[in-house]
Amino acid sequence: MNTMSGNTPERFKEALALTKQRLLADPQSPRILNINAWNEWTEGSYLEPDNVHGMKYLEAVRDVVGATKTPKPPIRKVTLPRNGGAR
Repeated sequence: MNTMSGNTPERFKEALALTKQRLLADPQSPRILNINAWNEWTEGSYLEPDNVHGMKYLEAVRDVVGATKTPKPPIRKVTLPRNGGAR
């Protein structure tokens, strides 16, 4: 069975950043990244928080491919009829 060894949140973050860079460098490539596993503990491939690294793997994902800040749409002011429209 294949297993991963020497994996750390820092190395994982570096690999994510390199992958993102490669995806963005080729405008013809699909902008899809599949992260292997959420909870493959026995294979050494997991993102879930643990007692050793805490939230570091999830923080690495957030830091590299997390949501970008986009402007919020303007709030439209709506004027309701008096009495809530009841007649």
